[in-house]
Amino acid sequence: MTGTKKQEANRRNASKSRGPRTPAGKWRAARNAVQHGLSVASLADPSWAPEVRELADLLAHQEAPPKIRELAYLVAAAQIDIVRVSKARYELLGNTLGDDGFETTWQRNKREMIIKHKSELPPDSYQRVMTELARKPKGEEKVALVFSELSEQLLRLERYERRARSRRRKAIRAFDLATRKRRSASARCLA
Repeated sequence: MTGTKKQEANRRNASKSRGPRTPAGKWRAARNAVQHGLSVASLADPSWAPEVRELADLLAHQEAPPKIRELAYLVAAAQIDIVRVSKARYELLGNTLGDDGFETTWQRNKREMIIKHKSELPPDSYQRVMTELARKPKGEEKVALVFSELSEQLLRLERYERRARSRRRKAIRAFDLATRKRRSASARCLA
């Protein structure tokens, strides 16, 4: 349980927080929810509608009952969401690995700190450190640094994919159950 003094301190601190104030900060905050567009399901995104429809048509023919068509759409939409996540992961890694000017956050922060305190360093030391910071990683070292640098974004993409796989699994079960019921009902009618 939070004490009264702690609650008052939290209220005072919260009243000081007013969000981003600079135009750049406001722009960044406004883009938080639409960084890669994966939070919007493929069924709600009209640009993915043709792919969803095409895949649903492969799963259930046009003459199928509405319930089975609906379930086919759910399976197709979840599969398209999985494809979208894979595409986003591929683009993220491909763009970063293909970037010849790639540098880690640590390198950028260190360079900024060294530049800020340049006057306090001996000239030969400053030049040596800046040369080392300018060195671009290659090969396996670059791959390891890229994965380390992108680990949070990759984990976020993994969560989107896990949710889409779960939705697909549930939709497939429901689709299978509905088609089995329909087949058994039509078999009883023929008998």
